[in-house]
Amino acid sequence: MTDSMDDSCTIATATETATPGTTDASLEYISDNVFQLTLTSENLAEILQYGTSHLDGSQAEAELILKNLTAWSPDVAARFSQRSPTTILDMPFRLVFPKDALVAFDSGLYVRQYLAISYCWHSGDYPHPNYKPYDVWPFSKPWVEAILGDKDHPREGIWLDQLCIDQNDDIHKQKSIAAMDVIYRSCIRLLVLLEDVTLTDAEAHLGEVCDPTKRPYDSSWLPEPAMRPTFASFYEKVNSSRWWDRAWCFHEFSVNEPWSDKRQCNTVHNATFIMNGPGGSIVKMKWFTLHSVMVSAMEVRPAAGEFGFTNSAADEIMVGRPVRDDTLPNTSEVAWKSSIMAYHNRISRKGCKNPADRISIMLNMSGRSLAYTGPDIENKERVFSLSSLLALAAGETYPLSTMGSKTLSIDGMPTWLSQEWDFQDVVIPHFQVGGVKGIHSISTQEIELRLIFFMAPLGVMSDEEALKLTLGIFPKTIPTTQPTRNVPEKFKDIPWTHTEEELDMPRRRFLATCILNGGEFMSALWKQLLQDVVRANYNQGVYRELEPSAGMRRPAQKLLDQLYGAAINGAVNTAALLDLEDAQIFLTWLTDPRSMYYIGYMPYRIQSTIEGRHAIITSVQTNENFNQGPFGELRVAIPTDLLNVTCVSRRIWILRPVKTDGETGDVLSWRIVAKALLLGEPDLTEEATQWSSANIMDRSTKPSFNFVNLRHPDDLKNEETQLRIRRLAMTEVGKGRRKAKTKRAHHEIVLEFRDASESVSSIDRLGGGQLDPFGSYPIELDASDRALLANVFVTEDNGHPSLLRGSWYPVGLSDAAAFHNMLSNSDNFIFQKRNGYFPSQDSAVALKHHHKALLHINETMKDPAARNSDGTIGAVASFMIHHALLGNFAGGDWNKHTNALVRMIGLRGGYGAITKEHLRITVSWADLMGSFFQDQPPIIPLPHQWIRDSKSPPNSPRPYNPFSLAWKQQLPMRLDWVTIFDDVVQLISLDRTFTEEQLMQHVMEEVCRLGTLLFLSPFWRILGQSPVRTAALCRNLLHVLMENMIEWNELKPLLIWSLYFAAIETKDLAERSHFVFMLGILMSGMQLQGWDGIMQVVKSVLWVEKVFAGTDELIRDEVMKVVNHDPMGMIPVYNTPLGFLEDLEADIEHH
Repeated sequence: MTDSMDDSCTIATATETATPGTTDASLEYISDNVFQLTLTSENLAEILQYGTSHLDGSQAEAELILKNLTAWSPDVAARFSQRSPTTILDMPFRLVFPKDALVAFDSGLYVRQYLAISYCWHSGDYPHPNYKPYDVWPFSKPWVEAILGDKDHPREGIWLDQLCIDQNDDIHKQKSIAAMDVIYRSCIRLLVLLEDVTLTDAEAHLGEVCDPTKRPYDSSWLPEPAMRPTFASFYEKVNSSRWWDRAWCFHEFSVNEPWSDKRQCNTVHNATFIMNGPGGSIVKMKWFTLHSVMVSAMEVRPAAGEFGFTNSAADEIMVGRPVRDDTLPNTSEVAWKSSIMAYHNRISRKGCKNPADRISIMLNMSGRSLAYTGPDIENKERVFSLSSLLALAAGETYPLSTMGSKTLSIDGMPTWLSQEWDFQDVVIPHFQVGGVKGIHSISTQEIELRLIFFMAPLGVMSDEEALKLTLGIFPKTIPTTQPTRNVPEKFKDIPWTHTEEELDMPRRRFLATCILNGGEFMSALWKQLLQDVVRANYNQGVYRELEPSAGMRRPAQKLLDQLYGAAINGAVNTAALLDLEDAQIFLTWLTDPRSMYYIGYMPYRIQSTIEGRHAIITSVQTNENFNQGPFGELRVAIPTDLLNVTCVSRRIWILRPVKTDGETGDVLSWRIVAKALLLGEPDLTEEATQWSSANIMDRSTKPSFNFVNLRHPDDLKNEETQLRIRRLAMTEVGKGRRKAKTKRAHHEIVLEFRDASESVSSIDRLGGGQLDPFGSYPIELDASDRALLANVFVTEDNGHPSLLRGSWYPVGLSDAAAFHNMLSNSDNFIFQKRNGYFPSQDSAVALKHHHKALLHINETMKDPAARNSDGTIGAVASFMIHHALLGNFAGGDWNKHTNALVRMIGLRGGYGAITKEHLRITVSWADLMGSFFQDQPPIIPLPHQWIRDSKSPPNSPRPYNPFSLAWKQQLPMRLDWVTIFDDVVQLISLDRTFTEEQLMQHVMEEVCRLGTLLFLSPFWRILGQSPVRTAALCRNLLHVLMENMIEWNELKPLLIWSLYFAAIETKDLAERSHFVFMLGILMSGMQLQGWDGIMQVVKSVLWVEKVFAGTDELIRDEVMKVVNHDPMGMIPVYNTPLGFLEDLEADIEHH
């Protein structure tokens, strides 16, 4: 009774002293010995200021996530709400104190600091069956006293979830869970209770031995042998605590930022771990001390595992520190964030009673300003699904690349998701916020997104072919190159799982596939591997930097010889894109055991749809649906959002059709049956911009139709999709309009390069077949070779050009190298026939023949007597033609062959010494083709016959052309172009006249020269030439216009004419937008009456209805949009040539 009276007097005195104010907390006793303060909003804002400040930097990301989720899946978006300092401070926040602390609040009930408790909630057997809590606390009396004893001041409060959250108020609990990271981040110190750990005296004494405040740091220090068993037993006891395995405990410790300078460098802020000691005592140990003991124990425990220790529950906290977002180069335009899925995977390893809490923990730990406010979640599969949608909405692509052996099912229904349950990656790179742009909608079962489909089928390397291509490099079993480690000596030579014999064929298949793809592919592949794999993964952690192995130097030289041929005189060799050191380190990487993840067991060779180049897919992970249907119906695709993602991820999707349209046969939905790594792919950005549909049909199945499949109506608003639809539609319109007419159009042109009496060369064949059965060929033909040779003469529905065949075919028969190149070209034309475009890289068959051509010409060059022969000259010309057809100019191969040809002909005695007409024509044709594609002056003079035939007959009348007359009146000294314009013959013979130092007239002539070449390009196609590459012409024309300011005056129609043909010819969307914008500006400035007005101008200069009918439909809408709506909104003004703006200004003033 006496004690009670004394207590009453004490409380009354304290209450009288602490007069309540506007900033005072409200006081409530929750037991005779404990009172509770509910803080005011002002006090709460101050005490949680550090934690709430972290939410400010992620508000924009939270808004983006909610916006994307609302667009993709509104029901999922409804489960989340945005967190901000305002929403956090709206939470009732309470702290508890022992009753004797009240007297310390002599200036009002205002709290400055608090301790936060991290512990495991008790259950029937935890921490032990007879555990007795003390008072209102969930802990026994010794533990309560230890907690209170850790306070540095009576006014320090204690935050304990069971006492400070109203357990009967669901709203309070929800708000507190959303603020949990703020609460634990803002506390002055964290107290961690390991109630299931009991230390001996010797083990407790380790806290004195390893206290970093009492002994200087020594990285080489190890415990004495006699003490090592004590360290080991300490580690085992602490590591076995339940606390390490609980998700909420992991969250509380992580958000407290244990590795920060604030926590590490100040004892006041360093967490306190509390454990049982001997005889019912309590042991306290600071975090940096406990960490020192545990790490020292790791060094002396018996070696287990590859690096001397096993994975344990405590290791995730004990080893390393996470990378923070503020270490990345964030700007106002680009923000980088840590991986959401990495936090999901880390948390999924921990125990958690309520699955929905895992979402909240993930959001809090990853620093997202979102709160989960949805219903309870029933299982971890739903947690993974929601986490994946959150990650995608933020811009993280990881969920698109993860793959397990089984499809993820939710509520008994299969989903589009897959998860690797056995291995959940926690080291996932940071991502760019807003980086996912190709998704249309997502539900639990389906996802609609943009894909780029590769050509079918998959190419598989046989063991026989792999051996054939690699035995010259590695005659014996490919040796393994062991990586060098930064670990103690005893761990450096730990054997790997597989033997060299077991890894030999997978390595050979991979290397052979790389060789088959060619030198350009090898170079691109190694650059990719060096950046994404070697520097990012191999040269890290316990491994030293990957360096070329000395044992790989000789195989590397053999690899280069096989790729590029022997270097003889520099005449016909392909420039090696890999140098010897690159090849050496590539083979070192190939033989490194770590590389088997990328090499895989069976590499597949795939081909992209536009460029015709190849890539490799490896490490295919299949699920249960992979074998549920024919292998031939599988298709390979890549989501556009994975185009620029590291090659370490499984970016390739292998799909099986699920539902098709009964009438059209279009695939309406696909099922993911496998994912794989994609290596060495070409730049697929062009495909991403051209194909904005989510599902592209294999064009080889229905060659007479063009399909643009859309998965969402909004796809029709996409500019690239509209352009593609118009191009396809107007192709048919143009065919309809290009019918024979009885009367020739006013400006129609006929190109004639032979005398009228001269017949076109033909090749007679016996037997009624496509090949002469008695013909003599430079090589022995197998069935495949005969098919390629026959393709040269196929005239029906064939893309193989017949133009000048009477010249280049005899050249092909004259030498084995030229013949192989002709067969290589034929295979590429077959590719064009099947796929609708000419490849920019040899197919496997074409590469084989081109490689044989290189080997043959290198042997020929060893014979001095044969170097300048007709056969050798024709062979070198065939290399020029081969590279020109592929558009292969960047590597310098075409120029090297051309220079070699010029030197050989010079040694021969000049071009007059070539007496065979078919060889002389082929030599010029090879030069003209490459020069035209590159927009550069030809090097080889034209044959005399061509020059004579291209001239008009003497005194022949010229049709009147007003712009030709205007040109001669305004620029009487600049007649080169206009003279050729009058003739419109063989414009390629005109040297390029433009240099930056020249005058305005030269600029105008250069624009007209390029415009006329673009005008003539379709004629060349009609005459049988394929392909006709005009990218350099369009690019150069745009460059000239953008860099020069000139006034065209009365010659402005010539400018419009040139821009028109550039706009319809270019395949580059950015260039096309510039040309369209310029046409609109000129149309407005000249006040032309509608679209018919501008077409009258174009047709008045030069026009052929049969060739160009319908082409105006391709650009009309875009040009009129510039004229009628917002001309300055189409292209930024600073990217527009100033000359155009001044030109427009002058026109407006004139009118």
